[in-house]
Amino acid sequence: MSVQAGATTGNGELTMLPWIIGGIVLLAVVTKNFANKETPEEREQRLAREEREKIEVAKIRAAEARATAIDEARKEAEKFSVRGSIFEVTTRSSMNGYHLTELGWVKHIGEERSEAEKRLIILAAQKYPKANVIVKLTHGLNDEEYSAGEYANGKPRVKHRKVKYWEALACLAVPKNEVDQSPRKWNEKINIVDGSNVAHWESVVKPSFKPVSEVVETLECKGVKPIVVFDANIGYKVCGRHLSLEEVREMMSVSCDVEIVASGTVADRRIVELAELHSAPIVTNDLYRDSIKARHIPKRRGFYIFGDAEILPAR
Repeated sequence: MSVQAGATTGNGELTMLPWIIGGIVLLAVVTKNFANKETPEEREQRLAREEREKIEVAKIRAAEARATAIDEARKEAEKFSVRGSIFEVTTRSSMNGYHLTELGWVKHIGEERSEAEKRLIILAAQKYPKANVIVKLTHGLNDEEYSAGEYANGKPRVKHRKVKYWEALACLAVPKNEVDQSPRKWNEKINIVDGSNVAHWESVVKPSFKPVSEVVETLECKGVKPIVVFDANIGYKVCGRHLSLEEVREMMSVSCDVEIVASGTVADRRIVELAELHSAPIVTNDLYRDSIKARHIPKRRGFYIFGDAEILPAR
């Protein structure tokens, strides 16, 4: 005969097993809650610890974001430095006033000429570090095989198509009057700073003296003497009014040589003139495509981010 909960056994005892189990479980829960109960002091310590952990995590994420942004800015500057080392791309086989030393061919697959020129410049500069021009730019069509699936019998189906390509010859261009001369040595201890260009390193829309000041400080810390040259309208662009040379120097908080060219004068000419005079590289992100005299002068590209400036080696 089966015995049900709450029934009397043959010995006359009441079966209390379900009630005992329930009591044990309840006691365990109460004991656990009592053990886990925080005192006000413990709660305050825990919250303070959690807050410190949140702050540390936020700092790590901010540092990672900062490092990523700086790395991306550096890559863009490096890409620009490579691109700026080639001052001309032409379909011609020669250049007036220059002696060309052939270095090698570069090739790009693509339709658009503008995109092809950009890619060929990068390829030429990377493959031939001495290259500064690309000549004999031409295009043609290659026959290309490509997979088009399979036939019913399982054999691969191959088709043909015409693919447009562009190729050009990378060269070192040297002015003819310098061919028999020893390679020019550039003075790395002096840099001519294109002030109006560097002033836009923080913002393309709104120039500022902060990037220029930081570039000057960066150069001076490395033992390089900066000579800064501004356009005549730099005061109007930065402050909306004319600024004297003394005001500009005061706003920049620098003691180096600073020039503001006269109204109607192109600052690029003075920058090139000083670079020639001192055999000094130019700190700028300007390509100087319109200045023939600036073609052979090494340029130092750079960027300004998070209040710091970084300047790449001259190229």
